[in-house]
Amino acid sequence: MTHEALTASTTVQQNFTMLEKDYDERPQFMKYEYCYDLRRSMSMMYLKQKYFVDTKWVSGFCTSPYRILNRFYLIYSYRILLFLLAIIDIIYGIVNQTPIAQWLVYLTHYTLIAICLAILNNFILTTILYINLKYHTQRTPWIWYQVYHSITITIALGAGCIVFVLFWTLIFPTSPHIHNVRTILDHGILWSLLFVDIFCFTRFPIYMIDVIPLFFYALFYAILTVIFYATKIKLSRERVGYVYSALNLNKEPTRAAILLTMFTTILPPLVIFLFWNIFRLRRTTDVGSSMSLQSKETTTSVASPLEQP
Repeated sequence: MTHEALTASTTVQQNFTMLEKDYDERPQFMKYEYCYDLRRSMSMMYLKQKYFVDTKWVSGFCTSPYRILNRFYLIYSYRILLFLLAIIDIIYGIVNQTPIAQWLVYLTHYTLIAICLAILNNFILTTILYINLKYHTQRTPWIWYQVYHSITITIALGAGCIVFVLFWTLIFPTSPHIHNVRTILDHGILWSLLFVDIFCFTRFPIYMIDVIPLFFYALFYAILTVIFYATKIKLSRERVGYVYSALNLNKEPTRAAILLTMFTTILPPLVIFLFWNIFRLRRTTDVGSSMSLQSKETTTSVASPLEQP
């Protein structure tokens, strides 16, 4: 490594360490009783709290709440590898279509597209942060991009979790012909790696109000499923009249109808409730470590802002 490259790397890491002090998460980390916190998480104000100003929004997606993982080049390297894995998966999936002219069928894998978009957006934001740190700039995405990115992550995590469960419980055990690396990558590995990224390398919060975008996505998916069933749209020689095999109304209409009803009514709030608890645990852990560190560094009798109601 040249002297210039080493200097640039050191500058980026030094500037990155300042983000932890600059980024303020107190509104997310206040400690409430469980039921009270659950009720508050249904407020519309928590949708707005995800959109920050200046570089704080960028750093919120590019800093880890865990000090041991809060290393810029660790986060950036993880996202580069995850981005390359998603690109390889998409290209291989398109090229592997038989015949290749039917590659458009890949565009009906809506949940996979949402996962890949979330991976792409995280990679873009980390690159923006790298430019900001290296050249001392203040580039920040437009507010519409922030909204789009947050909604994409919510859909990718929520719908990806549902697809993950459906695939490994209903499809995989009964369909030995689909046991290949790409299928496993699409229905488990990419989503799991994205979840690790969001949970470990961002400060992105999940609230119960996030059920709204996931509900609209499920409704959109259900409408398309009914349209495909009614019109018998042929996506390929093997896919006629359905979007996803677990929701195929042609093969097992009763089971598919029950699953479709659950997908649009019960599953979205259940999945968001699960993620809310998981991410709330992350916030509690971070509050505990932050308060412990602050108590060691502070010698005054003034209460910590994190302890204030």
